[in-house]
Amino acid sequence: MLPLEVPAFYCPLPLIMHPELELIAKGSLDWFQGFGFFPGEERRRALRDWLFTELVAYCYPDDDPDRVQLMADLVHWTTFDDSQIDGDDSYVRDTCTEQAGGLLALSVKLVRMLETGDPDLLPSDPWIGSLFDLRRRVAAIATPAQLARWTGAFREYLLAAAWKNSCARRRIQPSLADYLTMRTAGGGVQLYTTLSDVVGGYQLTDAELSHPPVRALTDMAHTIVAWDNDLFSDYKETLTEDPAINLVTVLAAEHGYDKQRAVPVAMAMRDRALGRYLRVLRHTGDSLTEAQRRYVLSLSRWIASNIETSALSTRYTNPLDQPAAAMPHAEFATDRTAAPTDDNPTPLPFPTIAWWWNESLAPR
Repeated sequence: MLPLEVPAFYCPLPLIMHPELELIAKGSLDWFQGFGFFPGEERRRALRDWLFTELVAYCYPDDDPDRVQLMADLVHWTTFDDSQIDGDDSYVRDTCTEQAGGLLALSVKLVRMLETGDPDLLPSDPWIGSLFDLRRRVAAIATPAQLARWTGAFREYLLAAAWKNSCARRRIQPSLADYLTMRTAGGGVQLYTTLSDVVGGYQLTDAELSHPPVRALTDMAHTIVAWDNDLFSDYKETLTEDPAINLVTVLAAEHGYDKQRAVPVAMAMRDRALGRYLRVLRHTGDSLTEAQRRYVLSLSRWIASNIETSALSTRYTNPLDQPAAAMPHAEFATDRTAAPTDDNPTPLPFPTIAWWWNESLAPR
């Protein structure tokens, strides 16, 4: 199986690196390995080359290093997705105790543990112990409202992930409309962005977060990151036991062509979504509160950082950590295009996202 050829991405959003990157990386790797994940120096190197710390350090370049490390720890924890949802045990062994009811039952118990703060809801396990440690640390610095928001993000993510996992186990591709509904939540970006104000040391109220333009920017950012990840991660997904389910595979199945032909279609979709994001961002910027402004800035950085780090991450370029002579490596452009491949300002024709183009948010 050869990697897809993916063109350079359009993304005019700037990035700044946190000055304490290496300190944050060391602390996060120490934390993750402390629970028994990625044991030994060789696997530590492999994990470091995934650039998870860079991903977070670009998103929060001005914030307290300890809080940025908390976010990096959470990103490392979400390799849970590999073994529990995507069927990829190449780096992370499936250590969770088998639950009656499968992933759905496990998801309900995980969310309940986050709600109650009681780890005894689940058997002792490194995944459970590390998530509980994250929950304990978040609760120590977050307000009850912030903690509840983060727990709600987990519920949303795990519900969508269970849907995707069900499709994979039955070896079916969902319809394009269904996949787009699934992917915004199933991308898991909300697990991170709901903690942006916690990492930044400010408080975003529910009213500020539910302000329609902010809600639209949030939804768009989560979706764009997820779609971009689909383009980067396809090769990794093809090497797992379960069938790959991503924007490229779904487009190919829906329209009856091969995956390579689906790449420019997926790229055009994400370019139109990013174009709308930038339009709403420009139209809304001056009316935001300081907390909203900082939060929206973190959304923009998540979009840009995901592209910047994924293009170089061996998680996607060399998923099995093999020499190029043993298996092909994926290659991604590290520069950005000056213009989108599709700048059509009209809505994409899918009910789950068409509301982004409402005139009340910004003129088209």
